[in-house]
Amino acid sequence: MSIWNGWSTDPKQDAHLAAECTQRALDMEPDNSLCLAVDGVIHSALNNAQPAAEKQFEKALDINPNDAMSWLFSGVMHAFRDNGAVAVERVEKAHRLSPIDPLGYLYNSLASFANVSNEDYARAVELADKSLALNDRHVSTLRTKLCAHFHLDQTEEMHATAQQLQRQLPSFSLDECRRSHPGADFDVGRRMVTALRAAGFS
Repeated sequence: MSIWNGWSTDPKQDAHLAAECTQRALDMEPDNSLCLAVDGVIHSALNNAQPAAEKQFEKALDINPNDAMSWLFSGVMHAFRDNGAVAVERVEKAHRLSPIDPLGYLYNSLASFANVSNEDYARAVELADKSLALNDRHVSTLRTKLCAHFHLDQTEEMHATAQQLQRQLPSFSLDECRRSHPGADFDVGRRMVTALRAAGFS
């Protein structure tokens, strides 16, 4: 989360440490669905290794088809790859499996991004607002909401969200987003970059 929100001072080292932690967990419990799901997150969100991530997510779901986190994060992986309908289906299933999860803000945040991938921008804004009401420090939610506002031609709301993003993460840059976002080479990433540029980021 520190890496994804831009708080890490050494993202490469922190990603390495995260991978080491999941590897130790899998050495102890190779069939633990949560360990497999978190390992999938590291492959997908931090290393942009989507085939390896998909393998871990599907293994986790084979072991435990009711693992909400596996459905949630596999949905985001599909959102990165422009499989918007699949992404929405998976994140919605995750939320049904854990409707009062203490990480509800994260479920709503990632569901918002899945809806951006699926080009349902009004739903994306609705979910982003729900997420921000629970946790207004999750920077990726603001990026997603800004993108949705842009594609809804909600210019005033887009700029207000951009200002909030700048306050939360003054170091945020469009170039860094383009380099690090797992969806950068797909249409969803290009739509995100277009929105951020329109909001004044460079």
